[in-house]
Amino acid sequence: MSQFEEIAAQKTELRGDDQVFQSSWTIAQVSRYIVPTFSVVFLVIAAWSFVWQRIESDREQARLGVSDNINNVAVTMAHNISRISGELDSLLQFMRAIKRSKSIETPWQDVVTEDFTLNRHTVQIAIIAADGMMVTSTKMLHPPKPVDLSDREHYRIHLGSSSDELFISKPVLGRASNRWSVQYTRPLFTSSGEFDGAIVVSLDPSKLTQVYGALDLGGQGGVAIVGDDNIIRAGTGSFANKLGRELDSLLLNEKQLQVGSNSEAVAIDDTISISRAVEGYPLRVIVQAADPWAAQGVRLATPYVGGGIVFTALAFFVFIMSTRARLREQALMDEQNRFEVEKTVAEESSRAKGEFLAVMSHEIRTPLNGVLGALELLQLEKMSVAADKNLELATSSGEHLLSLIDDILIYSKLEQGELKLEPSSYNLVRFANELKMMIDPLAHKSKNKFTVEIPANLNEPFKFDSVRLRQVLLNLIGNANKFTRAGSVKLTVREIETNGHNPTIRFAVEDTGVGIPLDKQKTIFEKFNSLDSSFSRRTDGTGLGLAISLKIVQAMGGNIELASEYGVGSCFSFQIQLPRCDEEIIAAPTRPKTCSSAERNLNILMAEDNPTNAYITKQFLIEDGHAVTHVEDGLAAVDASNSDPFDIILMDISMPNMDGLTAAAMIRESGGLNASTPIIALTAHAIQGTKERIEASGMDDYVTKPIRRVTLLETLARLSDPKVDTAPLIAPVESDADRVTEEPSLASAIDFFFASRSSDHASALAKVFVLEMEARRRALLKGLDERDAELIGQTTHAICGSTSMLGAQDIANQCRVIEEEIQLENTFADAAVRRVIEEIDQLIVLVKPRMSDEYHCSDAQLSECA
Repeated sequence: MSQFEEIAAQKTELRGDDQVFQSSWTIAQVSRYIVPTFSVVFLVIAAWSFVWQRIESDREQARLGVSDNINNVAVTMAHNISRISGELDSLLQFMRAIKRSKSIETPWQDVVTEDFTLNRHTVQIAIIAADGMMVTSTKMLHPPKPVDLSDREHYRIHLGSSSDELFISKPVLGRASNRWSVQYTRPLFTSSGEFDGAIVVSLDPSKLTQVYGALDLGGQGGVAIVGDDNIIRAGTGSFANKLGRELDSLLLNEKQLQVGSNSEAVAIDDTISISRAVEGYPLRVIVQAADPWAAQGVRLATPYVGGGIVFTALAFFVFIMSTRARLREQALMDEQNRFEVEKTVAEESSRAKGEFLAVMSHEIRTPLNGVLGALELLQLEKMSVAADKNLELATSSGEHLLSLIDDILIYSKLEQGELKLEPSSYNLVRFANELKMMIDPLAHKSKNKFTVEIPANLNEPFKFDSVRLRQVLLNLIGNANKFTRAGSVKLTVREIETNGHNPTIRFAVEDTGVGIPLDKQKTIFEKFNSLDSSFSRRTDGTGLGLAISLKIVQAMGGNIELASEYGVGSCFSFQIQLPRCDEEIIAAPTRPKTCSSAERNLNILMAEDNPTNAYITKQFLIEDGHAVTHVEDGLAAVDASNSDPFDIILMDISMPNMDGLTAAAMIRESGGLNASTPIIALTAHAIQGTKERIEASGMDDYVTKPIRRVTLLETLARLSDPKVDTAPLIAPVESDADRVTEEPSLASAIDFFFASRSSDHASALAKVFVLEMEARRRALLKGLDERDAELIGQTTHAICGSTSMLGAQDIANQCRVIEEEIQLENTFADAAVRRVIEEIDQLIVLVKPRMSDEYHCSDAQLSECA
């Protein structure tokens, strides 16, 4: 059996052992986690059972408390009504007795005018004859014409009855007074005992409840006096407009609450009612109050539910983290076992590969160069599309093969000391930026984030072999990117020792990839070596990259160090001395941050519907090193704030779909990821009342338009780091007196604005502005034609913000006047709008030349783009 056949047999045996191990491990895992799983589920169920019990207990206690309170009201009211009814009944009987004590010729008019008939509860006293006609009353002693009351219930109830009983009628609407009254009546008899009419005392229903009218019993609460016939005699609150109507019968069908022995309490929908009988009279007192749990149940239950949610989340978090830790530990053990088993196989395979390629590399390179040369000549010939594609494939494959052989030859030269370094003057920051440009596409393909950290004090020329140093770093960064998926790779350059013109510079490449086992770290820099066969097949290569990199770094006077944890990531670093150069190298200047910039790079959400303002503000933030997420209305800002956390939110006040004030209030009230994130308003409304509106919406500060870079960055620094807060919570509104009255010419303002920007940014901004102004101009014309004040107001507001940014303050002021007139009077002056349109035309003429050729397009294209 050959050496390669033995290796294949060992790998086959390893895979079989691994399958058996995986099966047993899975069974052990299931049995290992079944008890913790049931424990977590039991604890969660127990916690929510406790929460539910506490909520039910508090709910019952709240209802019983309300029941006790309204029961006290019902008891007091029942006693009061019993006393009033007793007074009125005594008055009826006393008047009958007085009449009987006088001669038969004495008229009832003399009786009802006696002082004793005056009563603070009565509306009037009336005498009804046996035929139903009213004889007299305190309101009408001598009726000018007969008043027939024979249809009244209080007359008919006594007609034909020989019993002398008090009758309390339903509420009666007076025919003359148009007022409600309740009639207290007793029958009149002749000396022989025959029916002789009725004596009536009319009671104002409000007298029965006026003491309790001020009670706050909730939206559906109230007090009602009800007879045995279930008809409402008097009422307050929700019963005030139900006199004479039947009381709802729901009291008989709802849950009974335990209260006093003479009262009956029930829960009806969202209310609690008490019913208490009036002792000695056919009346009942009903007191109804709002159920406190129905009105405040959510707020009262929130602490319990919140506690249950937190406990559940913690329980599952602990369970998941412990499970992940165990699974991670098991996976690391499995990987280590596999590496141990394959170690001998990998060493033999690597040794055989190295010996073979070392011998054959020179022999292969010569004919391969000939093949590539022939392919280049073929590219000059005219071929079919299919042939061109095949030729391109052959060329790329040949170049890849040549790069593999080059690695072998470079290592051979390094071993023999034939590879010489060629130092030259090179800017270190520029060198690092070039590396980032080369690696970014590869990192993006692997879904990795590649970053470079290099201090500004290294932005100067040093003397080093940039080709070989780049080869080392590309190899280290390329390896980190290959073995990292959806993670991060970072290159850090630092000056660790300052020694005159020869500082020591440390280069470090860190990643969050698979890491390197401890036993492999000792052999990783050996020639023809890689982590394992599977990695070699996945990433391709000679296995010489790290060996070559180590030799180059050693030739530069340093040594590569490795720090790695398997499953976490790796860090390759080396230190070399780089002499500073005396000659100057012209490099692109870097824009230093102002002293007011934030001390860290911020993740910022910006809501701005105006494209010009959005572009300029975004450039300010990006130039200062911040990441910006841009949305165009308040609704999108609320959605974005619920999805990702941000350090700062910039919120324009006036936007379509949802304005910034509403959006800020919703973010604050949502309790979501950004409920406490500082919010800065962006507004052109520097008028009285702006500060109060912004504070009411929950915003922390605001910046007025046109936005100035220094002001914006100072505000960001203050809110992102409270320690540097030197300004009030909300900046004071700028008054007209504080504004500069002498404005530069329009052309001068435009020249000044674009002079402070790079050509690329100026061209892009000019295009954005021209497209926006074309669209705004058409909107103004449409608003004029259709007399649409709302459209004119929205458009002038947008123009005000954009033109302020560019320094065209005169146009901005005109737009502000039009907008304020529309807000106050919902009208506008045609001449003022047409003047703004003319100014916009002039502004477009001044800005268009700022667009480079790649941004230019015709007027028709501008309209189409807009």
